[in-house]
Amino acid sequence: QMIVQRFAVPTIINFAEWHLPHDRLVKFAARAVASASEALLELVSPMLPGGERFRLSSELPCLAELRYSAPCSQCGQTGPGRAGSPGSIRAHRFMCDVCTEIRERSLCICGATGAGQMGHPGTEFAQQWYCATCWASWNK
Repeated sequence: QMIVQRFAVPTIINFAEWHLPHDRLVKFAARAVASASEALLELVSPMLPGGERFRLSSELPCLAELRYSAPCSQCGQTGPGRAGSPGSIRAHRFMCDVCTEIRERSLCICGATGAGQMGHPGTEFAQQWYCATCWASWNK
């Protein structure tokens, strides 16, 4: 992981920057950079949130901006998404785009919006948002 961060990423960035002023080479550089980024993502994805070798202590810079596919910590389905915001309780969790959208929309099944929470992870209610009133009514 450190070798990738220290040597591979700067080399790819330098390669792209060198080819940028040369119009005829940009199309080749774009394909090379895309191929290299896919290879790097394949190399490090097991160590990212949602990966089988992820540890809480492992942290990559700009992890919240990195999009990749992994099993979602909320619904359990594998799909594209990203890790939670740095410094938040979800920083070490991967959430797919569907669950992230539901969470950001915060629209309850009763039509209320705002404060609340998603259903319990791994259940049939995992991809639904519940307002505080609906959530509290489950305990009655």
